[in-house]
Amino acid sequence: MHNGSVSSFTSIRRSICDELDLDTYANVLGTTDSEHVAALYITYLTSGRGKAAWEEEYSARDMATALTKAVGFVIAAQTKILGAARAPNSLNLAATDGKRLVTFRFRNHSTEQPPSLYYSTTAGVSLNRKYEGGVNEASNGLKASEHGAHVIVASEPTTYSEDEWNLIGKNECVMVETSGAVVVEVIKYE
Repeated sequence: MHNGSVSSFTSIRRSICDELDLDTYANVLGTTDSEHVAALYITYLTSGRGKAAWEEEYSARDMATALTKAVGFVIAAQTKILGAARAPNSLNLAATDGKRLVTFRFRNHSTEQPPSLYYSTTAGVSLNRKYEGGVNEASNGLKASEHGAHVIVASEPTTYSEDEWNLIGKNECVMVETSGAVVVEVIKYE
């Protein structure tokens, strides 16, 4: 998932393509910044080993490291090609393998905020309730305790109670391992 934009993407697209492993490059079928950042992420996650490594399992930490490296490459390419003329990026990103999740809320500007991004470990119980006391059709009659551990990421709170949601800070990464434990860390770039 990518919400935002890579500034001056067309100016750095060729540099991104040159960084990709051949299998990943062969699967970039479009021209969007999102697709190219995802391809960088996959190249770094698999250490450039191509499709032979696509089905392997990686930790949330490995996923966060690969995403950090992909964003770092974008910034470095912009700096090299555009110099002081580079504009800030807005990179709310998320990746999951269905068991683990990593998400970034990022903007490399001294004062501007990236688009909002929230996470919740409790909203699944009340998801789809737009009004207090509303009926949750998706609950299928389950009690709150029967919903199990979960993490939801959304651009805005999607339930009645905003207390169920945590705003991810500017330039922060949220990692969720298979245990459901949530780790929030600051993303640091020069």
